[in-house]
Amino acid sequence: MAAAQRGLADRIDVVGGDFFQAVPPADLYVLKMILHDWDDDRCVQILEERSLAEYDALLSAAGLQRTAVVPTRSAQSVVGAA
Repeated sequence: MAAAQRGLADRIDVVGGDFFQAVPPADLYVLKMILHDWDDDRCVQILEERSLAEYDALLSAAGLQRTAVVPTRSAQSVVGAA
């Protein structure tokens, strides 16, 4: 269901760009359907495996702190930060 149908359109901005260059500040980033558009080298760059300590360092450099790690049914987890 679309954001407008859920009454959320005034709370969401969809912004295009190049995430290899920079991303705008936001409360939440959703990346979906990403890898199919990139060559193998860029996919590896996107998917590089990081430890939790490395994620903490990245988040800290961005002025954020990890608030949660939520396992999913897949091999990935969701890392929450604020």
